[in-house]
Amino acid sequence: MNAWLRSYSRSPAIAAKEIRAILEEDKEQFYACAFRLIRQFDDSAGARYLAGLMLERGLMLRAFCDPALPEQRVRGVIQALLAEDAGNDMVLVKAIVEQALSQQTSGSLRALVRVLNILEKLTDARRVVPRLLPLLRHPDLRLRSKVVRIVGCCGKNKQWVVRQLADADPRIRANAVEALWGAEDLESRDLLRTVTQDENNRVAGNAFLGLYRAGDSSAISGLLKMAGKAAPLSCATAAWVMGESGDARFRDALKALSGSDDSMVRKRASESLQALEAEAAKPELGLPWRMAALGSLDPESDVPESDDQIGKRVRVAIQCADGSEPPRILPTRFWVLEDKEPVLDYRVEETEVPDTLALAFLIPMASDGAEIPIISGALRALVWKRPRDVWAAVHYKPPRRWNLTATLIGEIIEIAPPEEIPLQVAMPEFLADPERVAEALQQPPEGPVHRCIWDAIVETNRACAAMVAAGAKPCMVIYCPCDVGTPPELQAHTLSTLDLSVPIHCIAWKRDPFLEDLCQKTQGAYHLVDSDPEVVETLDWLQIGLLTRYSVRYQGVPGAAAAIQVRTPEGCAKTGVRFARE
Repeated sequence: MNAWLRSYSRSPAIAAKEIRAILEEDKEQFYACAFRLIRQFDDSAGARYLAGLMLERGLMLRAFCDPALPEQRVRGVIQALLAEDAGNDMVLVKAIVEQALSQQTSGSLRALVRVLNILEKLTDARRVVPRLLPLLRHPDLRLRSKVVRIVGCCGKNKQWVVRQLADADPRIRANAVEALWGAEDLESRDLLRTVTQDENNRVAGNAFLGLYRAGDSSAISGLLKMAGKAAPLSCATAAWVMGESGDARFRDALKALSGSDDSMVRKRASESLQALEAEAAKPELGLPWRMAALGSLDPESDVPESDDQIGKRVRVAIQCADGSEPPRILPTRFWVLEDKEPVLDYRVEETEVPDTLALAFLIPMASDGAEIPIISGALRALVWKRPRDVWAAVHYKPPRRWNLTATLIGEIIEIAPPEEIPLQVAMPEFLADPERVAEALQQPPEGPVHRCIWDAIVETNRACAAMVAAGAKPCMVIYCPCDVGTPPELQAHTLSTLDLSVPIHCIAWKRDPFLEDLCQKTQGAYHLVDSDPEVVETLDWLQIGLLTRYSVRYQGVPGAAAAIQVRTPEGCAKTGVRFARE
């Protein structure tokens, strides 16, 4: 038969006829000869024909179950069979089910599980699941648990998984949990959190790994608690999950486990440490991202403040180099560092970022040519303007001091300032091009500007409200370096008709009750400053706050230097956390 296989590529029809004749003459002798050839499978045309013929006549599964055939060779033959005909996986699964239902010896069933393990990785399991369903009630626990995992991973049916989790056998439960790996919906994560309390170490470990892969940061602290248990099986499982995660934050815990008195725990911990070292040695393939992190006390923290721990909240804005938004980042991809040490118990919430931001700056004119800090701040913040965002610069005249008097019949009288005639001012122009935005910020328009801050607020509010129809989220930022007083009655009436859905933020050097009230009514903020650098910093906070996509909460040490870093296959970033002034 070996000679006919070598000549198959030259004369396939003749060789095939002769090989089939050998099979018809003596099936057992044919199998003995074919098995020797399959052990040396070379993926030639003749070898592929032989494998297909054995599958057709029900001999291939017999060969796959023989322990003398290495697993690597089984994988190569199955790959060749699928390359010849994608439907051969169905033929093989049919043979597996028939043999499993007809044979009950543990050795033969263990061999079938081995074949299923290999086949599952080489084919689309969703195709073969219907044929495997009869094995869900097979008496052999090992085979049944394997089928449970395959069926569960394909269907992702929560109710079905819940039913399997009620099984008394931990192997069934553990494999059912694997069906939830890769699921990121809230229902699946809640179920996995519940299963982490399972009394069996493998079941709980699979649940923690599923949580970690779903991006649930609670898996990190949960694994550390599991590793601290007295039971060696729990410690060994925790060490295995830590290695599977590839997360370097587990390095210290694994080093501690590697000194365990239990040999199994030491072995798992050492293997996982090697896995972490291999992961850390991989080159950084992701592109560098731009990131800013603004920290403050967490108003929602339920832990009382102390000298050792306080609740902290960090708002994180992150962008690709071109200003576009990166793909969604899982919470487990965030690292929180305090004094260069990782914080292992934290949570990350994703916040909604406007698809398009329409930002209008109200800037006072400088009569003496002095530098206006709000312009410097806006130019610095321009790096965060996304390509689709639009900005506008609205210039207004600050109030002038009027101190003109005259003497009439020996009495000093104050001369009222002349009433300024309102001129037609162009509507604010929202621009997307960064160069044009920078020019508009630095160079006031050649035509008339608003005669006072109140006119500027009214007209900018109208322009911002119109941007809502264009699908943008508008926002006004007013810079008020001096006392602007109270608006006259007519302007106060006009201001009372503002569209309050447009947030107004004000950066001012003095308190102004009217502006403060305006900010409060529009859900904006009134910021008091006392230096030019503080103006720039405040505007930075405003801009980053508008683009915050993630909120990180944790318990930290008062006064500790904090940093946030992100590492994903798509990109990476690291930045220090700037905390708000007390």
